[in-house]
Amino acid sequence: MKTLVKVLAGLLGLALVLVVVFVLCFDWIAKQVMQKALGGMTGSEVRISNVEYGMYRGTLRISGLVVGNPPGFGGTPLLDLPELYLESDPSSATTNGVHFKKARINLAEVSIVVDVQGRTNIHSLGWTLEGLQKREKEMGSGTTARFGGIDELTVSLGKITSIDLRPPARTNTIVLGLRDEKLRDVRTVADLTPLLFKMVLGGAFNGFAPGH
Repeated sequence: MKTLVKVLAGLLGLALVLVVVFVLCFDWIAKQVMQKALGGMTGSEVRISNVEYGMYRGTLRISGLVVGNPPGFGGTPLLDLPELYLESDPSSATTNGVHFKKARINLAEVSIVVDVQGRTNIHSLGWTLEGLQKREKEMGSGTTARFGGIDELTVSLGKITSIDLRPPARTNTIVLGLRDEKLRDVRTVADLTPLLFKMVLGGAFNGFAPGH
């Protein structure tokens, strides 16, 4: 009996230690999981500097997210995202939806690459507007949690780099310079239209800066 008590006490102690380690290392674990998941989705190298998950506050901050381009599209990053912040609405969980009270995206750079065969990295990943709308419909029609919208979206956009790997290789950069642009009640991709207009106007105003 004493032996059984000692074993149970040891197992309980081990369980408590594991819980403490999990709580203390949760952000690190989340970082590893996100890097692996995004890497699997894109087929590219993914690096994340830091993940902060506020379980009770319903917040998530990802810092220093860099996604590489798929194989065959050069060694430059596909996107450089210094910060992604999400603040969820806990009540949305009861409606089988994912609703965010606030979201903040700071996107420093996106690279659009054309490979030697004339294919673009964006089309390769299905990240066109049509592709995003298709995924949005598929998510909405399934039994999994649907997207319930964002009450306040804050977006900063740095620059877009266009790289053509076909001979003669050339690079152009367009500086958008959008800082803390706010959109409210974002429910669909179409609600991003005002931001897209500002991107176009900002690009037309600043113009392209040739690379090589």
